[in-house]
Amino acid sequence: SLKAEEQLDYKIVFDPRSLWPEEMSRRYDSYDVYHYLKKVESYILAYVDAVVSVNESMTKHFRQLTCSSNNICETIYLSAPKSIINSEIPTCNNSFIRFCNIGSLTSDSLQTPHNLFSLFSQLKYYFSSSKLVLITQSNTRFILADAQKYGIESDEIEFRRFKDINDLPRLVNDCHFSLLSYRDMKNPFELELAKTGFATKSIEYISLGLPLIVNEQAAAISELVRKNNIGVVYGKNFSGISKEKLDYFLSNANVSERMKSIALNLFELEGNAKRYREVYNRIIK
Repeated sequence: SLKAEEQLDYKIVFDPRSLWPEEMSRRYDSYDVYHYLKKVESYILAYVDAVVSVNESMTKHFRQLTCSSNNICETIYLSAPKSIINSEIPTCNNSFIRFCNIGSLTSDSLQTPHNLFSLFSQLKYYFSSSKLVLITQSNTRFILADAQKYGIESDEIEFRRFKDINDLPRLVNDCHFSLLSYRDMKNPFELELAKTGFATKSIEYISLGLPLIVNEQAAAISELVRKNNIGVVYGKNFSGISKEKLDYFLSNANVSERMKSIALNLFELEGNAKRYREVYNRIIK
């Protein structure tokens, strides 16, 4: 792309979905990979015309790295279709509490079984009548075997599957909370990724109007949750979680309405397309 820019006067938008040097270095646990990819990243940033990041924390990260004063650095969040944002807010019976988790669940996934089941075991202290709803394509037999290690019985877990994102409102219409337990940090690359990462499931949870219970290690989404009071952020040993806080979100339907309003302003697909067009118009003037 940079060669084409030189010869054809193209404009280049650098649009990272994640921090690629840190992502690949985490995967291979290699500083050699890290130093090489950081050089590539630095070269790209020196010549591109704009950088678009998926959250404010990532935008701040790239503003600190940008080599050229001419760079435009903008935040355009991941997108959700209007059909999800405009779906009905879940209406649930509070006598039986359901905690929802969307996505894969393996030792290598964004959320590990250990972190998720440890969190759910803690939440059971506050709500004895509760279930963990797993919307996943992962192997259910392995998940159930892992769950038993944490004292979670098979009848406390409900598995649900979906073909596409438009199935999600129907699948979560009896859920009360969404969970983002994240994973334990094993190296500095994972720490950096946690500061700026913004999982697609976070967008889905907010768009669906499900208050989040989120690990503070997921710093970017934790900041949005705290700023807008749309869930509970917890730290080590589950500090920050209390029955009082959980009851607040159970008894305030306007929280879900506020979440959908946030989603409409930040994640809605057509709105994000307009934001991209504005970036393109700025760099071609």
